[in-house]
Amino acid sequence: FINKIDQAGVDLQSVVQSVRDKLSADIIIKQTVSLSPEIVLEENTDIEAWDAVIENNDELLEKYIAGEPISREKLAREEQQRVQDASLFPVYYGSAKNGLGIQPLMDAVTGLFQPIGEQGAPPYAAAFSRWSIQIAASGVSIYGYTAERCACGIRWPWPGEKS
Repeated sequence: FINKIDQAGVDLQSVVQSVRDKLSADIIIKQTVSLSPEIVLEENTDIEAWDAVIENNDELLEKYIAGEPISREKLAREEQQRVQDASLFPVYYGSAKNGLGIQPLMDAVTGLFQPIGEQGAPPYAAAFSRWSIQIAASGVSIYGYTAERCACGIRWPWPGEKS
């Protein structure tokens, strides 16, 4: 999530390039942004946005090179699998302070990540629950999502915890 896009002088291309250089080149930009006269976020439907998904799947790559159509469902399944495998990272834009872009981010988290726990068990994830609480504590509305509903397969060590 690239935050603070509402600040004057924001250079999104530079921030995205920094993410690629310092974090991972395996990203998919999920939104287009229009910054003037007001900020507008829209789903990125450009096929080039899906390059990171297509280039690591031989079947999809062959279809793309041959000019054959690739279904949105196949792209979405491959994207979800790669996100769950931590080999692809979706990038969303917004302004957490103003609630801009939070809904698409939360929809992606609940849609792209598998719940932790056995099938049918409540998807509790202590680390993500803490993250959700931190969002709520910062005064940003999370649009009715509870920590349990937001729980996903993300795991990371918190300061003072061992991985």
